[in-house]
Amino acid sequence: MRTMNTLAAVLLTAVLPVVASAVDMKPMHAYTFETAEQRAVVYYTEEANGQYEVVTTMARKDGSGSPMRYIVVLSEDEHHNWSLADTQRTVLEISCSGSLVSFEVSDSEQVVAALESQQ
Repeated sequence: MRTMNTLAAVLLTAVLPVVASAVDMKPMHAYTFETAEQRAVVYYTEEANGQYEVVTTMARKDGSGSPMRYIVVLSEDEHHNWSLADTQRTVLEISCSGSLVSFEVSDSEQVVAALESQQ
């Protein structure tokens, strides 16, 4: 069984090592992604005040260390991004546009190149 799980993880990583484009989310639905060294789960809840609480939990693939949880509260038309722990090049961006909440994982060099091309 462990071999099947390992094979599935390798295949998933080969097909989708990081999210290539923004993923539109639904409230209380879990979404997963992987980086070179970590697995992550992202979900959000709608708060009574109209804000969105987005929770991201990351753990090392090899099981070492403790999982890390990031919580960010967004209002409409806000976004938040940060570098992920396994490499400073991998960036997670959570954004809220109107009532649509999405996340995107990208290589920071790609982000810098995209910003430079817009100038």
